[in-house]
Amino acid sequence: MRYTGNLGLKKPEGTDVVNIDDLNQNFDILDIEVVKVASPTQNGRMSAADKVKLDGIEPGAQRNTVTSVNGKTGAVSLTASDVGASPTGHTHAFAEITSKPTTLSGYGITDAIPASQKGAANGVASLDGSTKVPTSQLPTASTNAPGIVQLNDTVSSTSTTQAATANAVKQVNDAVVAHSADTATGAHKAKNIAVEDLNNRFTATDVEGVLNELFTFANNGKSSIAAVIGSPATSGDTFSQLQTHIQNAKNTMATNLTAKGVSASGTEALQVLASKIENVNTGKRWAKGTSFMPNGSPYSFTVSGLNFTPKTVIAVATGDTTGYGMAVAKDLSAYSKNPSWFLNTPTNATLTINSDGFTLFSAGRYGVNYDWIAFE
Repeated sequence: MRYTGNLGLKKPEGTDVVNIDDLNQNFDILDIEVVKVASPTQNGRMSAADKVKLDGIEPGAQRNTVTSVNGKTGAVSLTASDVGASPTGHTHAFAEITSKPTTLSGYGITDAIPASQKGAANGVASLDGSTKVPTSQLPTASTNAPGIVQLNDTVSSTSTTQAATANAVKQVNDAVVAHSADTATGAHKAKNIAVEDLNNRFTATDVEGVLNELFTFANNGKSSIAAVIGSPATSGDTFSQLQTHIQNAKNTMATNLTAKGVSASGTEALQVLASKIENVNTGKRWAKGTSFMPNGSPYSFTVSGLNFTPKTVIAVATGDTTGYGMAVAKDLSAYSKNPSWFLNTPTNATLTINSDGFTLFSAGRYGVNYDWIAFE
């Protein structure tokens, strides 16, 4: 078995039995040695940092020991004047600087805004003499948009463009707190709350008084309605109960009218139902009057506007006692007290029945009034 001269690695000879452990030991030694970095006390690889330093040394450079600097020896501490430099903090007035740039870009400023955009639309705001942005260049606040706003220290303003100060808000809050505390002394009772009656509808000036007036008004109205309705309605009934009483009465009226041959419904107005009562047939209807018989063509008079169709008509000339001025029609047949007069001369004595009256053509007397009576 032989060994290398530097690392002592094992080198089996031809007659040696190869042992795997020997090979592993060789690799372990190589793995350690290959990463060793050179130092003043041991050999090794050069580090990357040392390589950079080495590359930075000029060819022919020498390492010399400095014994003094500018006449100073030992641990030398140099000042700016030792090397001809300006001291720390040294300044120059701007006017003393020469070869200054003439443009902003010469100073490295590339995002400057042109003066033409100062105070212009879509530009930048300008400053006034107090280094503040003029209010003319600021938007005014409103209920729809933000902006500058004037403070208002009052608690009675109705402005929608001014803002309340903290003092005004505190005054309102103090009043609310004080009012809330009044609850214990009855400040929220109806009798202690005033009413603003703009239309002068009430005598009372507080909520309790107004409520009493409203109750009295409603109760009096309810009592009056109950009195008009009569039994079974009473003044103690509610408005809903009174409504039911009225509707029941209307239904009864409609039922009775229908039973008497007059069409009616409980949904009709009360006055409409009351007006239909006169249409109830209580027997034969009749009417009477006086009409003038002209002494000339057509020798007739007509009666119209009756609320029935007459079947029997009696007409007598005023003051006539002879009977020759009398005409009678019954069941649409014409005859007279003196049949020879009317029946023998029908062209001179005819009675025509109309749907709402009649027409009498001559009855032996002309130029006089006729008293007449007509029956259904």
